Amino acid sequence: NALTPSTQYTYQAQWMEDGIAVDSSEGITTQTMDTTSHNFVWEIDTLGEYGSYLNDVAIIDENNIWVVGMIKIPDPDSSFNGTGWESFNAAHWDGTEWELLGIYSNTLDLYSIQYFSEDDIWVLSSYPIHWDGNEWIHYHLTDMGIIPGGLRGEIWGASSDDIYFVGAQGRIVHYDGSTFTEMESGTEINLEDISATEDGEHVFVSGWKWSVNPNSPLLHINSNNVELIYLSTYPWGNEEDWGRIEAIEVIGDTVYMATWGRDWIAYNYLTDEYVEYGEYTLPGFDNLQIRDISSNGVNDISAIGGYGEVVHNNGLTWQRDNGIYSVLGENFIMNRADIKDDLIIVVGEIWGNAGGVIARGYRNQ
Repeated sequence: NALTPSTQYTYQAQWMEDGIAVDSSEGITTQTMDTTSHNFVWEIDTLGEYGSYLNDVAIIDENNIWVVGMIKIPDPDSSFNGTGWESFNAAHWDGTEWELLGIYSNTLDLYSIQYFSEDDIWVLSSYPIHWDGNEWIHYHLTDMGIIPGGLRGEIWGASSDDIYFVGAQGRIVHYDGSTFTEMESGTEINLEDISATEDGEHVFVSGWKWSVNPNSPLLHINSNNVELIYLSTYPWGNEEDWGRIEAIEVIGDTVYMATWGRDWIAYNYLTDEYVEYGEYTLPGFDNLQIRDISSNGVNDISAIGGYGEVVHNNGLTWQRDNGIYSVLGENFIMNRADIKDDLIIVVGEIWGNAGGVIARGYRNQ
């Protein structure tokens, strides 16, 4: 039977003989996790104009938020580079306003960010760039380019001594604090998403590529070994597979996946068991293309759609939030999101790179 959220239960083992309890263990009391609120109030900011877009976000707290991408603003006197436009590739929120920043080179596109501390920040262009508290160091890994052709990649790390960079053509690069090592992924498919257990013991990577058939793998990295545990043979899914994986999120012993077939998959990597939910079995998922998943735990999961829609799981139910969509409609292309405590940040762009967008969702208890 289903348990009630935020409720204490006491369990006791009994030794039975002929239907009569002759001995018993001491009682163990546990409490189920509470649900979280579905209700968010949204504030929407735009950064830059034509040619601007935002690719990733890192929430440290509600007064310390970082976004990366490309931000272009008018430069009437052409003092920046003579083009009439000034470029930035990051911005920082201090609780009051966004400060535009140029990391390493203002004109360098940034695709992902991993924040460990104010003196330990990683961003990703075609190569990793690290802030050590004094300067931005650009690691020119000539034979380990992450994003050839300007495709998107991503960073995940437990610390700066255990950090991964993934990108196009199956590239996975690991940094142990002193050495960058390219890992053999066994695929040339573009890798776009990475998630892991907090300790970094189990790391999962997914991606897809139109020109490769099969076109979507799920990789498991454990003890420096990369194992293929799933490979799609059909983008939309069929009776034999889940279809193309669009986004992943690891919570505990489970990898949660959204697929192009509009399915939600919960895969337990320890037991090798999975539960598959079709798009019409989860309210809010119907006809929704998921782009990214983030969470505070199993009772607070947020998934963003391609064009302004957010669905949220509070540990018991799913609910679609159209607060952003009601303002921007289908003009908002969502790229990445982050959730921390009672704050969700979604970043992307106005259709046609006509401006970077940051949607801040504050939970209304």
